Amino acid sequence: MSANSPITLYGFSGDVHNTVIIGIGNSDRADDAVGIFIADELHKLYPGSVFSESMQPAEKTIMELLPHAKIHNVLLIDAADFKAAPGSVQMFSPLNIHHYRPALSTHQVPMTLFVQLLEQAEKTMWVLGIQPLSLDMFEPMTELIHKKALMVIDEIKHSVFSSD
Repeated sequence: MSANSPITLYGFSGDVHNTVIIGIGNSDRADDAVGIFIADELHKLYPGSVFSESMQPAEKTIMELLPHAKIHNVLLIDAADFKAAPGSVQMFSPLNIHHYRPALSTHQVPMTLFVQLLEQAEKTMWVLGIQPLSLDMFEPMTELIHKKALMVIDEIKHSVFSSD
């Protein structure tokens, strides 16, 4: 999906009652903070369903989700390098999640392991990736990615949380 395309959560069928959203990234590296920013904003409205690495590591949040029977979907939001124009958004489904590459990996545990753990617990992991413009250290998120983040927030509120 190009940087100018409207945001849609292609194929994602989660709702507020069976979905947890986790924003990941590095808030010290410009656009790598996009997942954390989106999740922190959504957490203000949906504190029981949205978490970010500003609260605790994603790995810990995912491990805490495994025993919850009502949770069926885990949606990660992250800056991802999928060789597209900056600001482009791509939804990685369970069928193509192996193509997901974080823009900058700081995770101690490979995401592929979490995909396997979630599948064993009968949960499905999706990744919403946003192509960054900058990963410069100690720089703020670029205006382009900030605007895209606000669009993603609106789409998630409409698509996932409208049944609330």
